[in-house]
Amino acid sequence: LPLIIGLHEGIVISMAHGYHQATGKPAFVNVHAIVGTAQMSGQLYNAHRDRAGIVVTAGLVDPALRCDDVDLAPRPGSDQVDVIKPFTKLSWEVRDAASIPPALRRAFKFAATPPTGPVYVAFADYALSKPGVTAEVFDYPPVPSRPSVRPDTTQVEQAARWLIEGAQPLLVVGPQLQAAGAVAQAVELAGLLGVPVTDWTGYFFRGSGFPTQYPLFYHKKTLMQALRSPGSTPLAQCDVVLGLGLDSALPDDAGPASTPWPPKNAKHVTIGLDANERDRVRPIDLTVIADVNDALADLLDAVRSLATPDRFARIRAARYDALTAEVAGYRRQAEAQVQRCCGRHPMHPDEVAMLVEQRLDPEAITVHENFSHDASSVSGVLLRYGSGAKMRVANSGSSLGWGVGAAIGAKLGQPNRQVVLHIGDGATMFSAAGFWTMARYEVPVLTLIWNNLNYQTVRQNFAAYRGNMAQTGHYAGMYLGDPAIDFVQLARSQGVEGERATTPDDLRAALERGIAVTQEGAPYLVEVLVSPTGPGAESTWHQAFSLARCRQRKV
Repeated sequence: LPLIIGLHEGIVISMAHGYHQATGKPAFVNVHAIVGTAQMSGQLYNAHRDRAGIVVTAGLVDPALRCDDVDLAPRPGSDQVDVIKPFTKLSWEVRDAASIPPALRRAFKFAATPPTGPVYVAFADYALSKPGVTAEVFDYPPVPSRPSVRPDTTQVEQAARWLIEGAQPLLVVGPQLQAAGAVAQAVELAGLLGVPVTDWTGYFFRGSGFPTQYPLFYHKKTLMQALRSPGSTPLAQCDVVLGLGLDSALPDDAGPASTPWPPKNAKHVTIGLDANERDRVRPIDLTVIADVNDALADLLDAVRSLATPDRFARIRAARYDALTAEVAGYRRQAEAQVQRCCGRHPMHPDEVAMLVEQRLDPEAITVHENFSHDASSVSGVLLRYGSGAKMRVANSGSSLGWGVGAAIGAKLGQPNRQVVLHIGDGATMFSAAGFWTMARYEVPVLTLIWNNLNYQTVRQNFAAYRGNMAQTGHYAGMYLGDPAIDFVQLARSQGVEGERATTPDDLRAALERGIAVTQEGAPYLVEVLVSPTGPGAESTWHQAFSLARCRQRKV
């Protein structure tokens, strides 16, 4: 069993998180006692949001046996699991040595059973060190089997009728679609009825596996564009919404603020295993608790039993041309907008995105912790993800410091697929110690640091207040230059080679070199200078303060 060391607890949690997303298998992590448990909590939050099936173990110094104020023990009156209970599916403290094997078996079972999630087990030091303990060790299946949970027949027939009779149904796909191996069936259902597809609830974070270049697929940005002109889009008449494998509830209002959508009278159906996420925001007309793969198979059978091939052809023809023309038009707009962004210095993020897209392996895994290159950007409309294409790995928790570890975990889980990390300059500094792990274990990840010298998302949020910062252009605490961080040297100090790219030609050449290095088995880093975007992009203002000048003595 190879030991992979990370130099911070947060890094190893994100490694396990990325491993699970890339493989679907549970990952195992060991951290320090109470202090390590506390330090990992930011990344455990991300893992819990994404239902990452990981098993986390830790030591436990039990204060109940001694004075209640013990070094590396929980504080008086508290338990160690109290620190992380909100971010775990279940958690235990084990004080009996003979209970360690069954506790571990139980932990893997709970982590891997849908809806998956992180579990935590703390072992008391005296249990870990007790001699003469024996236990039976069972083989663990390489890929845990998913439970076969068939849907209720009456519910499936009702959903099928609504889909056939609806004037404008819509499929909303989520991450569990891919985990259930049900992408092909979702594509088949959309094609059979000419139904548009979107993943407005989650693609910004994680992909559903549904092919993003499918003719009826509305990327989140194109969906918002269509809804800003509700009179001209067929989606304005949406009367049936079918959610497939969502990690969260169907939102009450998915459109722009001025356009409440979907209509309140639309029929809402959700299919998935997690009953807790149903009816949380708005009442759902039909909640089908079942495995998405099983349910889609039954739903397709039910749909076909209710209509003839000729009727299916008429249903599909009534909307297919208008929908595909709308989607194609928005993609042409995106292409034109990206072209207008080319040739700037520093490079615009959309130009960088397309240059990288052109060079990556068609089945690459891309890991994202960079809001200049997210799924809501213009270039995101044109990127190819989904079945038979690239796989997108990201997180919905937005706790920074995730990307470096997640890319390592994804590559450990899928060593025969190219893994490319897209990460911002701010996020990199939360987890830069992970480059050491890449170098030591020869984990050939290609890292692209999108350096705009900004906490850009926070700056844009400040600008949205339209207050003093927006009026003066002085955004406190946002500019990350002066001094500029040399990310190439930072990685090189830990054994990862790299270079800096400031022009499109630089980037093309750097990608060629980086890909060649990773193909030979070593990690590589490319720091890409990109332009800030949005309100306040031109601001380099930061508060001037020098402690050295405040001294009364030069000491």
